[in-house]
Amino acid sequence: MRNLLFQTHWLVGITAGLVLAVVGATGATLSFEKQIVAALNDGVYLEMPRGKIKDPARVAAVQAQTGREFFRDVRKLHRWLMLGESGDKDIGRQIVGACTMLLVLMSLSGLYLRWPRGKHSWSGWLAPNFSLKGRAFLWNLHTIAGTWVLLFYLLMALTGLHWSYEWYRDGVFAVFGPDSKRALFELHTGQFFGVPGMAVFMVASLCMPLFAVTGWMLYLDRRRRRRPKGTLLRSG
Repeated sequence: MRNLLFQTHWLVGITAGLVLAVVGATGATLSFEKQIVAALNDGVYLEMPRGKIKDPARVAAVQAQTGREFFRDVRKLHRWLMLGESGDKDIGRQIVGACTMLLVLMSLSGLYLRWPRGKHSWSGWLAPNFSLKGRAFLWNLHTIAGTWVLLFYLLMALTGLHWSYEWYRDGVFAVFGPDSKRALFELHTGQFFGVPGMAVFMVASLCMPLFAVTGWMLYLDRRRRRRPKGTLLRSG
């Protein structure tokens, strides 16, 4: 059982992990979108043909939106990998949704594989060992960081799936009501927990590329170690 989960974990990691690295990096970029756009456009207004509009309600409607187009493109990449604007967009959503479900599998299998057997030290289970070198350090960093972000990834995945699958969205709304959409978004982004929550979720999202890189490095190192010694590359 343990070996099967290990094989499944690394196989999913070196495949779906590449998509999740993009989703994580773009999710982190979107974390403080509202604050960044507001700061870029503070006091900046578009000039209208007859001069600047004085009515505050109408001024707000024509306020310049520097940076909004950038974040719109990042959101497309985050939700459907920018695979088109019509039919292909659904394919992108399916890919992101499938990888999100696999993130749940990786998180739970990683927890099982990581769970200590026998006596253990919590400091050793939660604190990285920077004295390690090479493969041992990569493995330690991969597992320690995975332990810290586990709950955040599960929350992100379980709240984010409703953007990819209608059946999932319908099920959530049937249980919690259609008014839960806003709460799902705030839980997904960390806004539910205020600015500290948004910052923590941003860091957790940025760790997804880290897992993809360290996972591939560990996989390639394992292949190199299994290669019979003395094997020569043949040409011709």
